[in-house]
Amino acid sequence: MDLPPPVHGPSWMGAVLVLGGQLLVLWPVAAVEVHTSREVEALNGTNVRLKCTFSSSSPVGQRLTVTWNFRPQGINSAESMLYYYEKPYPPTSGRFKERVTWDGNIGRNDASVVVWNLNPTDNGTFTCQVKNPPDVDGTIGEIQLRVVQQVHFSEIHILSLVIGSACALMIIVVIVVVVWRHYRNRRQEKSIEMVETELFSPAAVSEAGVGNALSLEIKVNPEVQGFVDEQVTLKCSFRSFSPITQKLTVDWTYQPLTGGHMETIFHYQSVAYPAVVGTFRDRILWVGNIAKGDASIAIRNLTMNDNGTFTCAVKNPPDVHHNIPQTKLTVTHRGFSFQLTSAVLLSILVFLPSAIVVILLLVRMGRKFGVLKHRKKSGYKKSSIEVSDEDRGESLYSIGGVGLLGCDCSSEMRMVPALTLVRILLSLGNGGVLAGLVITRPKLEAGLGDSVLLECFFQSLVPGDWKVTKVDWIHVPENNTQAEEMVFYYYSNHSIPVGRFQHRVQWWGDVARKDGSVRMQDVQADDSGTYACEIRVFGRSSVFKNYTVLHVASAGRRSPCGLGMEIMAQSTVSALNGTSVRLPCTFNSCYKVENKQFSLNWTYQRCEKCSEQLFLQFRMKIVHWRLDRFGNRVEFTGNPSKNDVSFTLHQVQLEDEGTYNCYVMNLPDRHRGHARIFLKVITEVPPERDSTVAVIVGASVGGFLAVVILVLVIVKCVRRKKQQKLNTDDQKTEEEGKTDGEGNPEEGTK
Repeated sequence: MDLPPPVHGPSWMGAVLVLGGQLLVLWPVAAVEVHTSREVEALNGTNVRLKCTFSSSSPVGQRLTVTWNFRPQGINSAESMLYYYEKPYPPTSGRFKERVTWDGNIGRNDASVVVWNLNPTDNGTFTCQVKNPPDVDGTIGEIQLRVVQQVHFSEIHILSLVIGSACALMIIVVIVVVVWRHYRNRRQEKSIEMVETELFSPAAVSEAGVGNALSLEIKVNPEVQGFVDEQVTLKCSFRSFSPITQKLTVDWTYQPLTGGHMETIFHYQSVAYPAVVGTFRDRILWVGNIAKGDASIAIRNLTMNDNGTFTCAVKNPPDVHHNIPQTKLTVTHRGFSFQLTSAVLLSILVFLPSAIVVILLLVRMGRKFGVLKHRKKSGYKKSSIEVSDEDRGESLYSIGGVGLLGCDCSSEMRMVPALTLVRILLSLGNGGVLAGLVITRPKLEAGLGDSVLLECFFQSLVPGDWKVTKVDWIHVPENNTQAEEMVFYYYSNHSIPVGRFQHRVQWWGDVARKDGSVRMQDVQADDSGTYACEIRVFGRSSVFKNYTVLHVASAGRRSPCGLGMEIMAQSTVSALNGTSVRLPCTFNSCYKVENKQFSLNWTYQRCEKCSEQLFLQFRMKIVHWRLDRFGNRVEFTGNPSKNDVSFTLHQVQLEDEGTYNCYVMNLPDRHRGHARIFLKVITEVPPERDSTVAVIVGASVGGFLAVVILVLVIVKCVRRKKQQKLNTDDQKTEEEGKTDGEGNPEEGTK
């Protein structure tokens, strides 16, 4: 039997080599791997070690950097916590000042930190980012920290079991390893301890504090829009107070809108290191200029999967602490739709009608000018009894104080609505001041002869030195039957009532506490109306104002004394996280306040069905009930003798949000007064209305219309002058014709 000829092909060794080459091609590029615990739970008031280890394919060098950031729970923005570059740079301000220490060892691939004296505001996400150029890619380690008030019984059992197992395993490992590593590591540990002692010595800390006092400012565009398959630039500018050196680093990170882990897409350290793995591979371009403070990048070939949040971080040791701004990228398909902005709306409502009117006028004038020119060339002579259209339609109109001679009255009048629209838009663009910064009672009701407290408090939503310098109270009568009148004004420690209020209005405010309240006695019927409180602040040109409507009831409608008291408080008060806020509460009583018979209780409720917690009380004197929630942050800033029982809460926290109850009793009033105030804690200030675009567009529209009007006036004047000249020529021609007609008969007779 003949065997088939052997098949010549690759041997098993060649197949292995081919498979190995394919695996090398498919094998991902090495990146820094960061290892952290996903969730950590710690007891309030204790310390916690946030462990962060890493592994790198490149040798650990002096250019390695570690960045720790913190993102509070429920807030998208993050803040810098600690930065390591050759040495640790702890924070010099913020919530983690003097509460974070470096507990890592770069030689052992350990980048851990310790957070001291935990409190509920530390709930959130801690991120650990490690860069070891050229190994700069990789995910960012995240740790979810949850601060609890007490450990449950079941958790204690689990914790004991874990600790026992860990101790047993550690003992076994120590017995096996400690013998042969003891002498070798002893010297190394001593050297490490000496280095750590030098790093955390008072002199080193003071030097680091001086260096870290410098700040680094970073600015980005909050929102950027891009289109599929196109390129978009993510701008990032920075300003450092330290000289720019080769140690400066730039890191761009990305997080999808759906959440998930953050990933590094770009790193700069002397040279650019764009992402070589992931969705942004070979699509990141460096378009910045470090010398000009520009750290921008560009993304090519956008896809719908690129929607997300991009973070720009710049470190220029020792200037390493800064805000961490974010840019939200929205990628859409380019179409024919457009956004109806104020500029587009003005263009549609003003420019388009104006352009149509101008074109129609020019066409009409051109046609008439052509007819007149044709008549002049053809020797057409207008009869003395003919009336031209120009003479019939000629009249004078005034628009905005400018006299216009118009041949077509309807055309000029069409422009009046356009000018009116411009004026309305300009008035809206120059809108009033932000009244939300002044707190007043919207409505008050009083009887004839009563005394009423007109409250006015200035609440600063932005940290800074807000010093009240002047307070004005203005009265506008009901139904605007009379002109407004000045009631009272305060400046330079002088309180001056004015006019008929001179002996009835007293200053009850305190500018040190941003209080501009006044008290009006012997209320009269003509005191009804709107009272405007205007506050001016030192160093700022804006005038902050708010209004109170006072209604004076007749004598028959007055509420009888002895049945109770009226408590006046604002239903909702907003405060910026980390600032101080004053919760105003005042009352009206028919009886004089005496300390022996007067009582006050302030309580706090977390939710509607939660129990009330007493934290402030008045019994002959102010008594502070020390709650762990508030500590020493409550300050009584009222004056019961002036019917004011308000208090101020300092260093407002997110956990302070809730309902605050104000209970007041002033015997012999039969009933106790009660008011509720809901405190809302916000994390960012609402942006003020920017009227710059409206002013610019309005000025452009006004200038355009002024040019159009000027052109029409000039054209009309030129046409009028030409028409007068044409009429003069016609008259001369007619006179010459009459002379010839009379002369010819005379010659024939002769």
